[in-house]
Amino acid sequence: MTRTISASFKGLDQAIKAAGDLGPLVKEAAYEAVAETAANGEATVKEIHRHAGRSAAGRTYRRGKTVEHRASAPRNPPAPDTGVLLGSIYHNKIRPGLWLVGSRIKYAFWLEFGTMKIKPRPMWRPATKIIKRDLIKNVNDSIAKVLRMKA
Repeated sequence: MTRTISASFKGLDQAIKAAGDLGPLVKEAAYEAVAETAANGEATVKEIHRHAGRSAAGRTYRRGKTVEHRASAPRNPPAPDTGVLLGSIYHNKIRPGLWLVGSRIKYAFWLEFGTMKIKPRPMWRPATKIIKRDLIKNVNDSIAKVLRMKA
C-alpha cells in the first residue's frame, strides 16, 4: 500500500503568463526548485531518523548475544537500528515538476502511524512541515530571480 503526500502550486500558470517571453524560464526555474527540494527532502527525512537514535527515551534491548539497541519512545522518530529504514528512503522523478520522496519498505508506514501493537514513531510528518516550507521558499525565490531578469 502506497501513501503519498502531494503539493500543488496555485498561481504558477499566472506567473508564467505574467512573465511573457520569460514564461518558459519561470516554469523551468520552478521545476528545478521542486527537484532540489525533493533531494533536500530525502536528506531531511534521513536526518530526522539519524538524530532519533540520540534520544535516551526508549527502552534498551538485546537482539542476539551481541547487538544492543535503544528503541525510540512512542511519538518520537524511529531510532536507527539495522540501517534498512535509512537505506530505503529515496526521492524519484515522476515527471517534470513532480517528485516523490518515500521509502521502499512497508514498515515505514507502520512506524509512522503505528499499529495495534506499537504507538506511532513519526518522522515523515515532521519532515513534511520542513519540506513544505522549503518548497514554497525555493519556488518563490527561483521565480523571483527569473522575473528580476525581465525588469
